[in-house]
Amino acid sequence: MGMGITRSIPFPRIHISRIVEYINLVAASNGIEVEALKERRADIGKGKGDITRFLERLGVVSVRDGKVYPTDVGRRLQSLLAAVGPPVLHRYMLARVPLYSIAVELLSRRGALTLEEYYDEINRELSSVSPSAWINRVAFRALLGMMGDVGFAHVRNGRVVALGDPLVANVRRCIEERGVKIGGETYVSLWDLRQCLYFDPPQRCYAEVETPATMKLLRVDVECAAEAMVKSIGDV
Repeated sequence: MGMGITRSIPFPRIHISRIVEYINLVAASNGIEVEALKERRADIGKGKGDITRFLERLGVVSVRDGKVYPTDVGRRLQSLLAAVGPPVLHRYMLARVPLYSIAVELLSRRGALTLEEYYDEINRELSSVSPSAWINRVAFRALLGMMGDVGFAHVRNGRVVALGDPLVANVRRCIEERGVKIGGETYVSLWDLRQCLYFDPPQRCYAEVETPATMKLLRVDVECAAEAMVKSIGDV
């Protein structure tokens, strides 16, 4: 399950690289003390810590008897992060964090907004989902930071600009690098597609085509492939 809509939306004020480092550290352990994470400056904040609390709600880690453990989802996510990088987190949060999903879908529709327009419109959409839900200015800045860190958007001259889905762009770039162009379209072998996605893609995401050289190549639905990659993490 993902996060629900709460009265004031919590979002950690943390650079995405800190979250990736934290996931790597926990995934390499057989359980690590909450206080040890803070002593190593892998986490900040009161109680469990801001990153632990956030990732526990995302199903990436679990906390038992004062120790943090990676979940199966967390191990798979760490594996994809090592291979692909932060764009995987973009799609994972899109599926799991309602605030992130609302903010991304809004900016994708509009393309670009001033900071004030974006802030007001996010809260307008949140209130349509739950009348008491809102995002404060601190959480809004944290949200913008994460969207920039994963490559979805950037802020320039007081405007927030959507850059497109970074995971889709990553998969498309890999397919173009490994594939061949025929008649203006890019085709790729199943082996190369597996190298781009780091798992066996479902058949609904591609169609086999016969090329002039009688080679079997695939025409890939990149959006479907990117979505399937994130669903392979589990519980999305």
